This record gives sequence, C-alpha cells and structure tokens, in this order.
Amino acid sequence: MKKNIILISFDEVRPDHLSCYGYGKRTTPNIDLIAENGVLFDTCIAAGCFTPICMSSVLTGCYPNKHTVRDPYCVIRRPTIAKILNENGYRTAGFSGNGVLGSAHGFGTGFDSYDEPNEQEGHHFDTWQPDASREVFYGGNWWVDRFHQWTEKNHGTQPFFIWGHLYHTHRGGEVPLLEWGKLAKQDDPWMYYYDEKLKICDTEVVGKLIANLKQWGMWEETTIVFCSDHGTNLGDRPAVPPFYRQHEPACPCHLNLYDINLKVACIFKDPDLPKGKRIPGMVRSVDIVPTLMDLVGISSDGYDMDGSSVLPTISSGSADGRLAYSENLQEWETEENALRQSLRSSEFHFLRNLHDGTEEWYEAATDSREQKNLISLVQVYRKKELFELRKIMNEKILKGASSNKEWSTEEKAKIHERLRRLGYAS
Repeated sequence: MKKNIILISFDEVRPDHLSCYGYGKRTTPNIDLIAENGVLFDTCIAAGCFTPICMSSVLTGCYPNKHTVRDPYCVIRRPTIAKILNENGYRTAGFSGNGVLGSAHGFGTGFDSYDEPNEQEGHHFDTWQPDASREVFYGGNWWVDRFHQWTEKNHGTQPFFIWGHLYHTHRGGEVPLLEWGKLAKQDDPWMYYYDEKLKICDTEVVGKLIANLKQWGMWEETTIVFCSDHGTNLGDRPAVPPFYRQHEPACPCHLNLYDINLKVACIFKDPDLPKGKRIPGMVRSVDIVPTLMDLVGISSDGYDMDGSSVLPTISSGSADGRLAYSENLQEWETEENALRQSLRSSEFHFLRNLHDGTEEWYEAATDSREQKNLISLVQVYRKKELFELRKIMNEKILKGASSNKEWSTEEKAKIHERLRRLGYAS
C-alpha cells in the first residue's frame, strides 16, 4: 500500500524559534511531536531567501537555474513532487497562503485541486505599510479549515499527497489573527508577534492534523515533512531598505543570504524512519523531494535533480559532504540586496555580491553568527578551493533557463503591487 504524504511549510520561520530545535519558549508542541516521532536535521539550507525561489526548489529538488524561478515573474519549468506523485496514482491537493505561490507561476501544476489567494474568497487584510491609506494586501489565504476538510473527505480512498504553505507566520500575518481574535493585543508583540503567531499556527495546522490522523488510525503510517521556506532577520543584523524604517530599525526582513535567512526547519516522520533522531551536519531543502521519492519507492532517475535522498545520511547518523547553493539574483530596487550568491557546507559559508564585487567567508563551526569575515585569508591560503567555488557559482548563472512566459502589462503591475505591499519594492 502506498504511503500518504503530507508536506507542511510555514513562511518566514527560523528553526531556532521552534522548541524542538532548542528554543527556550515552548512555541511548537505539535511540531515537536513530529520530531519526537521522526528525524530532525540540525541544519538545512534553503536555495534562496525569497519564497517563490525557495519553494520551487523544495517542490522540484532543483536549483533556480533548472526550475527557472529567479524573480517574481517566472514560472516553474520542472516537474514538481505533486506532478510526479499524481502520475504515480496519488490524489493531490495544494493549499497556498502566499500570493506569489500562485497557479499562474506554475505552483498549481500536478494538483487535482489547488487552493490559493483570490479576491472572491475574501482573504484580505490591511497591510503594515506605514502610510495613511492602509491599503488592503491580497494574499493571506487562511486555508486551514479547508485543508482539514479535504483530508477528512479524502483519507482512505486512495493514497494522497497534500502540501500546505501557511503565510500567517510571516510579518503581517498578525493583522488578521488579531482581527479574528486568535491573537490578543496583550500577547507578546515582539517582532510583530513572531513567537505568538508560530504557537497559533502550530496548533491550528499541525495540532489539528495530528489529532485527525490519530482519530482515523493513520498517524503511525503517514509520512509527514515539516519545513520552512526561509528564515528572517530578527534584529541579528541591521535592516536595509526597503524594509528599514526610521521607527522600526530591527523589523524582520529576508533579502540577503546569511544563515539567519537561509537556515530552515527540516523534519521527517515516516514509518520506515527511526523515532526521535537528530542528525548533525547539513542537508539542503532540495533534498526533500528526492528523499520523499525514495521513501515511497519512486526513482528520481531521469529528473536531473540537484538534491539527493538523505536516507543514507539518516542511517549513518551525520550529514557531511553536501554543498548547498543559494541565490538572490533578482535586481531589487535596493542595491544592497541585489545579485547575491552563496555556497554553504558543514564547514564554511562563502558569499559573493555581484553588485559591488565583494566576497565573504565564514567558518560555520566556530562563527555561527557570521561576524568574522575571513575572505582575505582564504584568498591567500585556499586560493584553489575559492576558484572552484566561484566556478560553481558562475555555472549556476550561465546555465539559467528562461521561464518563457509572456506577462501582460496588467499582470506585471499586479505582481509589482503585491511585492510593494510585501515590502520588496517601492
């Protein structure tokens, strides 16, 4: 019998704010339960710091030069896990809470049903933009009730794959949660209720899902993956435009490629995996889909994925030898965040800024906060290694494929307006 698969991704969530990753506050008791019954990876690196790039890489197991999503106007050009599983007899459903993960960009391909932000559903809330107009932001789709309804209706019929990406952990998600009474103004408002939003979403999405699976007798046999798309800056580094405001210098943002933005949660639960196992070292978000395919017995041969199954890593008990590529090659209106690339291993983090020609090198084991840039020493003593890493980065640019989609002026204007309200553009 084929396994049911559930993939849950939360937007803008740093693993160091999940209690199962050692956070001092008990923010995620239900995600913790998945970790207690599965495998948690200490370090997982995203393929970028912008949601469409990150989730395209998760869903395809490929880096941006292959799946072609490199800016807000691109479309996925590789088979996603939804399409692959659908072709292998799975019933599929997707639930997107973020407007940039829409079917127009290819995210709905392969899903029998795809629930995404739309004006008819009325999933709107005021933006956090500090202007007097308080415009309405379109994209915070609260799909949670429909997600649980779909699962209840379709379990037990044929094997299913469900993906749910929740937006409300992102900055701005507190607005409707306050309006609906799920958050209270007296709750901890630190960083736009960052921890409080995580607690609510853990309960509403993961808690209810676990309760349902247990009620149906499916908890043990169901494969569950929990991850986040990217991290965020929670005052770790000075914020830069367009997020910087005089009255909020430490507001969350995620446009650069430091670890605070690239480290994501990655937890697998599966009947064939050990329980309560924690894996040191580093894996990548592009490894999620190849691992899922390995778990359900579908070969990834012929898909030309950049990721690889982590099942051998779980068996060995340590994740070593992988190299993670990340990029932010979108030319944002703020130059400080434009044209960046990153290569990360368990030992080091190498970054380069193509806009100003600068490079950075941090030792991952001894400088987890990335405060001491050692690039001048590396340029002298590890010159050959640096040359090879630059070559890898160059190839990722040169081999980039076009998304081949023509967007109308009206469509581009709508996308730009959505980005402006998110804070990416002015």
